Amino acid sequence: VFFFFSFLCCVEMELVTSYETRHSDVVQDIAYDYYGKRLASCSADQLVKIWDLKEEPTQTETSSSSSSSAPSSLASANQNLSQNWNLTASWKAHTSMVCRLAWAHPEFGQVIATCSSDHQVIIWEEITLGLPWKQKATLVDHREAVIDTKFAPKHLGLKLATCSRDGVIRIYEAADPLNLEHWARTEEFESQNCNCLTWNPTVFGTPMMAVGNTQGALSIYQCESNGKWTLVQQHRAHTDTITDISWAPNLGRSYNLIATASKDKTVKIWKLNSKGKLDLAAQFHEHNEAVWRVEWNITGTVLASSGDDGSVKLWKQSFNDTWQPVSSFSGQQ
Repeated sequence: VFFFFSFLCCVEMELVTSYETRHSDVVQDIAYDYYGKRLASCSADQLVKIWDLKEEPTQTETSSSSSSSAPSSLASANQNLSQNWNLTASWKAHTSMVCRLAWAHPEFGQVIATCSSDHQVIIWEEITLGLPWKQKATLVDHREAVIDTKFAPKHLGLKLATCSRDGVIRIYEAADPLNLEHWARTEEFESQNCNCLTWNPTVFGTPMMAVGNTQGALSIYQCESNGKWTLVQQHRAHTDTITDISWAPNLGRSYNLIATASKDKTVKIWKLNSKGKLDLAAQFHEHNEAVWRVEWNITGTVLASSGDDGSVKLWKQSFNDTWQPVSSFSGQQ
């Protein structure tokens, strides 16, 4: 089941609606597009599904009743807008479990990448709205399951990083963003036991990437002037597998923030300074089971986490630089 929440007063969550996923097995990943109007899901059933948001005004009451009380908050305003998520596409994407998926920036069109335990990464494109998605390219360099894939920030061009069980991070680039059939492997580097990755979204400075592994280690890599990626910092961040990692957007901070989730039931926030020093900024133990996903908001000021305990939690930095839980919601409520 998908649960959709609206956010009131910046961080308070309210359940809007829920939908059956229409997958026949465990959902491995979901991802919003850049505008938050489309949702892609992938599953162990080998399928990928695309959901589109349709917002419509609800039926208004009579003028006499509505004139007695005007909307006085964002919550009441949202009650007059109906959000319907419609399943618009579904197809078999791989011959085995689809592990993760990612949207490219809309500047490059309606493009997603999927990775699978069948050792492949596939690039898909929706050329015409409403028509079937087209398989544009298949990347077959991986020797074992591909467990994560992320498109690079827009300013770096149409690039894609992949993380495989063979312990190698591979970076691909579209030869022509208008023709997605040809992708070149521009770089690869070893990252033992890698399990998840994230790009530094910041426009300024050297391109960087953070990788989490199955031994709980967090590694920071940067791209040198010759195009080679080198290890800058490695730290034992967790006592169990790092299941997800997310680099916060930076709007004026003198340092970077990286969030990690782990099977050890914790969420941690790491501060990376300009000299490459990595320090623990916050850690949270509020989840009762393994944590599987962490994601920042668009300004990098609120962090969301979700785990096997069925809850979604939000964390926000206070005025004295401490991080506090500000909202929690259980999908079982």
